[in-house]
Amino acid sequence: LLPKALSGATTGAGHQRAESTGTAIKETVKLVRDLPAYRWIFWVGLATIFGGTLVDFGFLHLSQDRYSSAGDIQVLYAGTSLACFVLCWLLQSFGSTRLINKYGVPRILQLLPIGALLGAAVLLIGGAAKVIALGSIALVIWRLPRWSIDGSARQAAMASLPDERRLRASF
Repeated sequence: LLPKALSGATTGAGHQRAESTGTAIKETVKLVRDLPAYRWIFWVGLATIFGGTLVDFGFLHLSQDRYSSAGDIQVLYAGTSLACFVLCWLLQSFGSTRLINKYGVPRILQLLPIGALLGAAVLLIGGAAKVIALGSIALVIWRLPRWSIDGSARQAAMASLPDERRLRASF
């Protein structure tokens, strides 16, 4: 539906050819299959969404077991998120470009499911021991690559595409 809705907009004028929604989907699937970096983006994205959501919900469940007040849970969540923002800003500012140049986009995107898996392991230990600090650490472990390196790696991958394919691949 989106390619049809954007057909008259400047973003839809990249390749100057009319194509059906089915053709657009086929072209996108072909792009993901043909380029190894985009296969990683697709599969890593699925694994990260699944694992990261479990870490988020596990953290909130552990927080609820420890604190009965919604306000206390919000303060804990906000404090943990603030720590994530600061650490991500530092990594984004001083290290993500060097890491991407050194290891490449596909390898960097592998950090996302690894972060989710490590976060889940730390959360499992924290949940078993009822230690909320481990729950906060688990949330930071999973969010750090997601909020810092992921955006830069995806932009680097998009830069390798021709203009007429960039918008479709980013969706």
